[in-house]
Amino acid sequence: MVKSTYAQNTLHQLFIDMQCPKGGDVHAFLSSLTKQHNELLAAGVTISNKDFECTVLNGIPGPLAAYASQFLGQARLNGKPLEMRDIIHLLSEEADRIKTHHAPKDQAHAQGKGKASGQPDEALAATSTFEGSDGRHRKGKCHHCGKEGH
Repeated sequence: MVKSTYAQNTLHQLFIDMQCPKGGDVHAFLSSLTKQHNELLAAGVTISNKDFECTVLNGIPGPLAAYASQFLGQARLNGKPLEMRDIIHLLSEEADRIKTHHAPKDQAHAQGKGKASGQPDEALAATSTFEGSDGRHRKGKCHHCGKEGH
């Protein structure tokens, strides 16, 4: 359905101002952005390729924006400009890679990459303190003399 000029301008500006929430899912944000872009085009709101590119670059976290800018710059220098769908695909993959790479260790344990949560680490057990002690005595044998508790 075609919108009035005022509504078109408002929708255009709302699209331009879209941002991925801090700590949000970049992949979901980019998918949502693409969907909204298509819906706006269907409603008669014109979003230029430059505006779409700016919205993507301004809406994602800094490190991903730098990554995308580098890709775009190299493509332009080579005379092979990339389509926005290709850039979004690359950004989604990179965001997922970063998310997986920087996942907290508890998530890695929950995914089966190490000991299950709640299990003590045997290597650290010898250095943990006795319960109720003042923290000066340790479990396990001394590496020097072989006696317990220090």
